[in-house]
Amino acid sequence: MRIIIILFVTLISFFSCNQKGGGFLTMEDVEIVESGITPNEPKKARSLTGCRDPLNYLPDPNYPNMMSLREVKLNFHVMRNGKGTGNFTNEAAVAYVKQWVRVANRKIKNNKKMNLPLGHANPTLFPTYQYLIAPHESKPGAMGIYYHNDEELYYMVNSGKNRNDYDKKVFEKYGAQKGKELNVFIMPHHPDSIKSKRYRNIACGIAFPRDNWTKIAGVYHMSKDTSIRNGKQFIKGAWFCHGVFNHELGHVLGLRHSWAGNDGCEDTPHHPNCYSSGEPGASAKCKTEWSNNVMDYNTHQNAWTPCQIGSIQRNFANKDASQRKVLKRNWCTLKPDLPVIVNQDMVWKGARDLESHLIIQSGNSLTIKCRVSLPRNAFILVEPGARLILDGCTIENDCGEKWEGIKVLGANNNKGRVVFMNDPKLLNMSRDI
Repeated sequence: MRIIIILFVTLISFFSCNQKGGGFLTMEDVEIVESGITPNEPKKARSLTGCRDPLNYLPDPNYPNMMSLREVKLNFHVMRNGKGTGNFTNEAAVAYVKQWVRVANRKIKNNKKMNLPLGHANPTLFPTYQYLIAPHESKPGAMGIYYHNDEELYYMVNSGKNRNDYDKKVFEKYGAQKGKELNVFIMPHHPDSIKSKRYRNIACGIAFPRDNWTKIAGVYHMSKDTSIRNGKQFIKGAWFCHGVFNHELGHVLGLRHSWAGNDGCEDTPHHPNCYSSGEPGASAKCKTEWSNNVMDYNTHQNAWTPCQIGSIQRNFANKDASQRKVLKRNWCTLKPDLPVIVNQDMVWKGARDLESHLIIQSGNSLTIKCRVSLPRNAFILVEPGARLILDGCTIENDCGEKWEGIKVLGANNNKGRVVFMNDPKLLNMSRDI
């Protein structure tokens, strides 16, 4: 399929350039429109503009190349007491972390339909991000898993007079690749806390979005807890703790609890925050109004709503956001066999980082309203009879290199059109206009 696409694009470019004329954009080719209204754009569409609207960052299943898969770089810290015990051994930690990330990624890929609001018709979309275990900063070829023996900082207490879940000392002392990778600290509950019958020895965590890190406690003890289900013993391993993992990382990526207050998303309704429909003493509401959202406290935590997905993707696309700093920069390398092809009229109201050439096919129009980054040597191709409208946007290379420029094909009345509105900016081009 990729070979077919390459041949198709090559033939189109060759035939157009050699038989119908055209070349790289010059100012003589540009139509400047002074009005703030995009030509032929419906009034309803104009009312929905805004580079900050999360709904403008939703992946389109019909055009997967138009949104890059985001890979979030993670490193892990196994905190142990001064004797080097009380948490995973090195070998066990590697096995647990690998399975934890694998299961969490699978849950993201297999995003489930939201249970609430009852009877809704909101789409179920792939969130378009995955986790990636980063390399070790000082051991070539090793995974980014670090081990620390520290009697003072190894544990987390999430209630009581010695509560330290919001304390940042452990990150300040042991954080790796700060600002470049998302740090996950795997911490045990304090042994004195566990002895108390009133202390909740559960998997739990605290997130610090501004600094891109989180503490997650209790998973070690759960991995040693043998329970009974349907008459059979099972261990609450990494698969069992995917929920707390995706939940806390969801906070770091910009999401908030959704059962009460305003989390910025209309598709995450208020609800009684039931852990499950069958929990002991469950109210009548919990029989039906239980949530499976990743940002609620529930037994499933396997659903991301469109607005939540858009909020995460908006943060990934925001050059000033902390979340963008921990991404693998996949948008810097040109993938020539995966061009982004516009084969219908489109308006891009959210920022994008493309990984290949952008082609607007004949008879179609693309309006760009926000920032678009193109990789090194990529170009925008406007075919005969196609139209590219740059409406106050910025087209650039976000990797410190240069993209090639805009090719306009055709001649006379059948030439591709490029329209400038609201002072668009074309930066980092090899062929300036």
